[in-house]
Amino acid sequence: MFVRTGWEGSEDRIYMFKTRFAMLALGATLFTPALFGGACTVGTLQSYQTGANFDCTYDGYTVDFDNGILAGSDGFSATGVNQLTSSEIIVTPTSTDTSFTFEFSAATNYLFAGQPGGNTYDFDYTLDPAVPRIAGTSINTGPSDPVTLTGEFCGNSLIISPSACSSGGSYQNYGITGSSGTVTSANYLFPTVQTDMETELTLVLDPCEYVDNFGSTVNLVPEPSTLWLTPGLLGIAWLGKKRLANKAARS
Repeated sequence: MFVRTGWEGSEDRIYMFKTRFAMLALGATLFTPALFGGACTVGTLQSYQTGANFDCTYDGYTVDFDNGILAGSDGFSATGVNQLTSSEIIVTPTSTDTSFTFEFSAATNYLFAGQPGGNTYDFDYTLDPAVPRIAGTSINTGPSDPVTLTGEFCGNSLIISPSACSSGGSYQNYGITGSSGTVTSANYLFPTVQTDMETELTLVLDPCEYVDNFGSTVNLVPEPSTLWLTPGLLGIAWLGKKRLANKAARS
């Protein structure tokens, strides 16, 4: 008499379970970053402070314009004459497999320009990725009549005063002076990969100086999900081969 035990084809069931579990794990690795916060888009700086882009996410990063040491309320301050407001500054986020950039430019019919006595703009924001990926930083100015852009960076910590990070974080400070009509940049690599980072950018324009755009780029190591994808798929293939080998051994 045949007695049904409930374990008929158990090897096939175990194989299906393991395969589905592996696929779910891969899916969680690849897509979990997209589940948190709204996506960052091109918008005014004001939208990043209090509007649609507040605490947005981009390429797995949570972006927060904070109350920094140099910058004022909501991560921005400006001094001088006829300075731009946060609603007159455009923020453009872009990314590649190995970089993440915030570019700042003036809105249509406006210009970052030095007035009599000079103008200074300070920006502060933090990037908080889900996993350690930050290898270094760079800053850049677009075509300009020489202006000075300075970047302060704290990896795995916050800026607590000019030239200092909290919790012994990795600090870096460097600046560039743009050449007339050309793009200028500088970069720095952290000694170890960082998980999060605070950025302070200071733009100084003397009278009659101007700049079309400027920004800061984060240099990244390959995303862990990409590194884990191949071993995960190989594991699924190994399960399939083992299943076939066991069936052949029984026949």
